[in-house]
Amino acid sequence: HFEQRAPGYGLTLQQGAKALRMLGLPNEGVFSHTHRSFLPDGTLLGAYGRAVHEQTRETMGNGREGWQRRNAHIPRQELRARLLEPLRAGTVRWGRSLRRYDEDDEGVTLYFDGYAPERASVLVGADGIRSRVREQLLRGCAPLRYLGNVVILGRAPCAHPLLTEQVLQTLDGHTRIYAMPFTAEPAVAMWQLSFRMSEADAQRMPRDGGSLLGEALRRCGGWHEPIPSLLAATRPEDVTGYPTYDRETLSSLRGAQGDGGGGVDDTSRVTLLGDAAHPMSPFKGQGANQALLDAVELARALR
Repeated sequence: HFEQRAPGYGLTLQQGAKALRMLGLPNEGVFSHTHRSFLPDGTLLGAYGRAVHEQTRETMGNGREGWQRRNAHIPRQELRARLLEPLRAGTVRWGRSLRRYDEDDEGVTLYFDGYAPERASVLVGADGIRSRVREQLLRGCAPLRYLGNVVILGRAPCAHPLLTEQVLQTLDGHTRIYAMPFTAEPAVAMWQLSFRMSEADAQRMPRDGGSLLGEALRRCGGWHEPIPSLLAATRPEDVTGYPTYDRETLSSLRGAQGDGGGGVDDTSRVTLLGDAAHPMSPFKGQGANQALLDAVELARALR
């Protein structure tokens, strides 16, 4: 169901804003105009953005007529709700957990846990980094690859000037914390902490919110404001964390059989998008943006 996932953390709509326009949806959220980088004692390393440069300060845009090109920060659940709202009633049916599928010349049969099979013309595996569709389709081709980092995410009320329509990151060479606006009213900021860790240690790391928040406070609790205040205001139930993974890229989902892996031929009715096709590290915010672009390209192909 829609609320099964946690309320979700923020994402920055970059290329995904183009996909939203193609879907007839507005690019709405909290817009930021400046990004600053600091050392833990508050020393400014650098800044960029339209508020930094005199020639763009008045327009806060890119100067192309009336269109102001800025990236919107938005809670993921808010974006999901926005995508669901225009759909006809009954388009989305919740409560099904896919076990496997069978494909034939006429379509695809889906087998669910606890439900009767369903028939479909096309199956799109958009079921994330541990996709069951991908596992069957590509038969384990390009397994997950550990990136050597752990990420901890949280959010909390914060009206500090450095996070009012602004983004900051602070780093010491081993640990980095990034924070951005989450909502404007009430003023809430999202933070993302990352640090190096072996995969074995990352797998053993406690995943409960209290332990993860304690690790964040241990690493960054003495850094410059608003970091200590932001962490102190974060509730354990609003914290999650995980090791980061991606996969080796597949040169093409078609023809991958030739290298001994799985593959998709030209006649397959099964395909993938988003993290199921190409999981990405979270550090540039590209995963969700690319999934939106994937969806538009897939819609064009199906049409």
